[in-house]
Amino acid sequence: MNKLKPRLLVSLLLSALSLPALALEPCNPCDPVDTPKVYAVGVAYLPNWQAALWVDGVRTDLPPLVNQYNTGAKEANDVVVVDNFMTGEPDIYVAGTANITTNNAAAADSSAMVWKNGEIHSQIPSISSTYVNQFAGAKGLFIDNGNIYTAGYTDAKFSSIAGPQPNFADMKPVYWKNGQMTLLPINPSAYRGMGTRMTVRNGNTYVIGTHAFTQEGHPATPGAFGSGALWVNGTEVLYTPMPYPETVTTTTTQLYVGGALAPYANETVYRAGYIYRALSLGSVSAGTGSPGIFYGVILGKAGMTSRVTDMQIVGTRIYAVGWELRPSGKYVAKLWINQSGVDLSEESESAIATSVFVHGNDVYVGGSTNNILNQYAKAVIWKNGAMTSLNGTALGSHITSIYVK
Repeated sequence: MNKLKPRLLVSLLLSALSLPALALEPCNPCDPVDTPKVYAVGVAYLPNWQAALWVDGVRTDLPPLVNQYNTGAKEANDVVVVDNFMTGEPDIYVAGTANITTNNAAAADSSAMVWKNGEIHSQIPSISSTYVNQFAGAKGLFIDNGNIYTAGYTDAKFSSIAGPQPNFADMKPVYWKNGQMTLLPINPSAYRGMGTRMTVRNGNTYVIGTHAFTQEGHPATPGAFGSGALWVNGTEVLYTPMPYPETVTTTTTQLYVGGALAPYANETVYRAGYIYRALSLGSVSAGTGSPGIFYGVILGKAGMTSRVTDMQIVGTRIYAVGWELRPSGKYVAKLWINQSGVDLSEESESAIATSVFVHGNDVYVGGSTNNILNQYAKAVIWKNGAMTSLNGTALGSHITSIYVK
């Protein structure tokens, strides 16, 4: 495939949607151009995994907890940038996880984190005080009217704090509002649960996540061991037809959840898509086995496993990104605009897209490609299909979220 093809395809698609493509003609004289900044978060391997923030391609490693166990901040999962009218400069908020023990590789022993402008803004420890492996993590971030919302998980196995369903799951889905935690109900037989992304509109909270029913079914990779979940104002919407939810967003009237839809008819693969329904339905169940209250849209090709990882809705256009698994075993990063899909990467690169942000007439997509030289992933951003590497001096890196302002 020609290296320029993804950029040309995206430009053609934008043109077809009555959006101007890349400017090709010089202007004389030119009006001043307000160049936005591109903020991206993720991880960099230095050689341990480290939470990282990139601003216009320049990486800053986010600080760990300030205590005797400061082994590192290991995850940066979501970024939001808001105007600060007092300083005139934007404030950069990042949600993630930092270790609180000397075992840098441990999945447990961690604290949920929010960083502001590259410094620790708040840390949210596990609610367990007796369990040896104490852990909490923040996966999703949303800021509404000055309130900081984060979605994630906390251990609760031996906690004296009773959740909505006080079972003995060792990991429970939660969201925090300004550090105040709300436990989210999970199936009584579930072994683990996790909140992964959230959004807020008119004071109403919408959280997506996963349930896992065995210890082996880690919620980070749900499948045969788990199922997707959607909570509205802390109440689970039962029978939501989205087994692999990855992203949630709203318009003034609709709720959208993107991810992968269960196989249809005689198919055996999960295909990228999204579901949506009226916001006014709130936490009303879809009905046993019936997705009737939700409408579903399939984006992925028949016969190929694919997934939507992020969505943004601008006017009448729905932008979705994700990946498609080809028969060769390689992943191809995908962008869909109003159900028209284009490849952002060549099949030989084995790339995935994880985040999308539309600014004016430009479409920014974050993700990673395989680094052939050392087998680590390489963080990249596509702008209108043209790819830029953010890997820099890191051995490996990956983008989880981008924001353009």
